[in-house]
Amino acid sequence: MSGIAGIYHLDGRPVDEEIDRMVGAMEHRGPDGIHTWREGPVGLGHCMLETTPEDQYESLPLVDRTGSYVITADARIDNRRALIGTLTPPAPDGRPVTDTEIILEAYKRWGRDCPKKLLGAFSFCVWDAREQYLFCARDHFGVKPLYYCQLHEQLFAVASEVKSLLQIEAVPQTLNEMRIADQLGYFGGDKESTYFKSIRRIPPAHTKTVGKAQSDSIEYWSLDPGRTLNLDSQEDYAEAFRELFTTAVSDRMRSQAPIGCMLSGGLDSSSVACAAHQVRDKQADDRIRTISCVFDETPESDEREYISAVLEAYDFAHTSFRGDSINPIYPFLDTLSGAPDVPLRGGANLYVQHKAYDTLQSDGARVVLSGFDGDSTVSHGFGRLRELAEAGRWFSFARVVRAYAENMGVGAYEIARPYLIHFIAGPVVSRIPGYQRLRRATRGILGDREKDGTGIDQDDLLDSDFADRSGWTDRKRSILEEARKNTTGQRDLQHRRLTGGGIVAALEETERTAALVGIEARFPFWDRRLVEFCLAAPPELKLGKGWTRRIHRLGMAGVLPEKIRWRRDKGNLGHAFRRQLVDANADRLDELLSRPLRIREYVDLDTVRACRDSALNSGQTTDVEAHHLWNVLTLELWLRNL
Repeated sequence: MSGIAGIYHLDGRPVDEEIDRMVGAMEHRGPDGIHTWREGPVGLGHCMLETTPEDQYESLPLVDRTGSYVITADARIDNRRALIGTLTPPAPDGRPVTDTEIILEAYKRWGRDCPKKLLGAFSFCVWDAREQYLFCARDHFGVKPLYYCQLHEQLFAVASEVKSLLQIEAVPQTLNEMRIADQLGYFGGDKESTYFKSIRRIPPAHTKTVGKAQSDSIEYWSLDPGRTLNLDSQEDYAEAFRELFTTAVSDRMRSQAPIGCMLSGGLDSSSVACAAHQVRDKQADDRIRTISCVFDETPESDEREYISAVLEAYDFAHTSFRGDSINPIYPFLDTLSGAPDVPLRGGANLYVQHKAYDTLQSDGARVVLSGFDGDSTVSHGFGRLRELAEAGRWFSFARVVRAYAENMGVGAYEIARPYLIHFIAGPVVSRIPGYQRLRRATRGILGDREKDGTGIDQDDLLDSDFADRSGWTDRKRSILEEARKNTTGQRDLQHRRLTGGGIVAALEETERTAALVGIEARFPFWDRRLVEFCLAAPPELKLGKGWTRRIHRLGMAGVLPEKIRWRRDKGNLGHAFRRQLVDANADRLDELLSRPLRIREYVDLDTVRACRDSALNSGQTTDVEAHHLWNVLTLELWLRNL
C-alpha cells in the first residue's frame, strides 16, 4: 500500500509546492518515505509503505533512463514471472526487478494497452514526455483507489485520496448532493462520482489519458456474464476452485513482513486463513498472525466456537480483542471522518476492522489478508430461484426450495412466498386500476414495512422531497431499470452485484480504513481469475443439494475444518453494534441529535427523531434504526468538520 499523486498544468504553468502538499496530505500512507518529481507543468509524488520484498529497491517516482517516461505507482503485480520473461527488463545489478519497473516496461512495450497484460491490484500514473500526456490506470475491481479533478484547459490532478486533491487551491469544494442522497438512500450509485462535484473516480478497469490536445477514458476489461464453464464433474469444479483460490491467496502473501489474517470464524475469513497457512513458506520463522473480535456481553455476536475450530486445526500466532469494549462512534468516527476527506458510507462493522488492523500493525504486520465479500464472488446462488420462477419452471423451483429448507431448518413457504407474490400474484394485482397509489397510501398497513414493530423502514431516512427535487429518485430508477433490463438469470444477478457501485465503494472504504494505520489490505476473493471462474460456474454449484456456495464448500475439502465448511448460519455483528451504539453514546446521541442538523435538508427529521427516541428510551433499537443513526451521525460529523 502506497499513495500516489500527480498534477499536470494544462495551461503550461510550472508545478510548485502543490505536489508536496498533495503527498503530505497522505503521509499516513507513506511511513517509509515521501518523494516528489516535477518538471515544468508536470509533477508526480509517492508515499511509500514497503510491503513486498522488492519494495525496498523502489525509488519513486521512477524516471526512465532516457528521461522520456516517469512513473509513480501503488501496485502489486501477481504475474511478475511471466511479464519478466516477456519483457526482459534491464538487469538491475543483481537485485530483483520491482513491480513499478515491470509496469513501466509494459507501458513502453504495449502503450496504453498495458493494463490488459497486468494481474494484481494497481493504480499508477505515467508521464509520457514524448506524447506529452499523463496516462493513469486502475485495476480490474478498484482495489487500489484513484481520484481525479479535471479543470478544462487549466489542470488535471490525480491521487490515491480525495484529501490530496483538496490541497490544490484551484479545486472547487462544492458538495455533490447526489452522493449524499446515495448514502442516505442506501444506494450504491455509480462508480465515478464522489462527495465533491469537481472530484471523480477513475472507475475500475479503466484508463484515463490527459494531454493538452486529448482527454479520454477507456475501459480495458469487463467481466463477461455470458461466459460459461462445462467441466466433466463436480469434482473437477471443486478442484479448479481450490486451485484458483489457493493461487489467489498465495499471490497476496508476497510480503517482507509477517502476514496478518482476519479470522471471524465465517466461511470467508476462515478459508483465507487456512489456505494461507497451507501455502506459507514452511521455513519461515514467523507464524501467520490471525486476529478475531469476541464478545463476552453480546453472545449473539460471538463466534468463538468457530474461531476455535480453526485454531485447533492450524498453528497461528493468534490474538483476540473484546468488541464489547469498543465504542463504534467515538473516537472512531473522529479518526476516519476527519475533514476534508470523505464520510463513511455505512459499514457499521468498520470500527471492528479498524481495531483489528491497528492491533496487527502493532504486532509487526504490514499486509493483512481479508475475506472481504466472498458472498459476492462465489454467490449464495439465490438467483437460481429467480431464474426458475421467471422461466415458469415451478417443479424445479419447488425441488430446490425444499432441499434448502430441509437443510437449513426453515419453512419452505417462507422462502418461496416472495417469488410466488412477485411472479404470480404481482402481475395480476398490479393491473388493478389505482393499485400503485393505494399501495403508497397504505404503506405499512399492508405489511410493506420492515417488520420490527416500529413502522420505520430502510427507505424512510432520505427526505422524499429532496430526493425528487434533486433528481435522485429518477436517477436511481433509471439505473435500476437498466440493470433489470439486462438481468435474466443467476449469472446476470451475480454479475450485477460484482460490478455495482456499492462494491467499489465498500472496497475503497475498507482499503482506506487499513491505510490509516499503515496496513495494506489484500482481498483474495477479488482475484480476477477467481471471480471469472465463479461467475461462469453452473448455478447448481452455487445453490445445490440444499447448500448455498456449494462450489466453495466442495473446493475447501481438506483445507477448512468441517465445522466451518458445512456451517449453516452466518455471524452477525449487528447485535453488538446496536447495543454499543446506544450504551456507550447515549448522552452524545441525545446532545448531537438535539441540535439543528447540518443534514436537515437531506433527511426526514421525523425518522431521525423516532430512531433517536427508540434508542434512548426503549433500549430495543432495531437494525434499521441503528443503521439510520449511524448514517446520520457519519454525515453530520463529517459536514461539521468540513
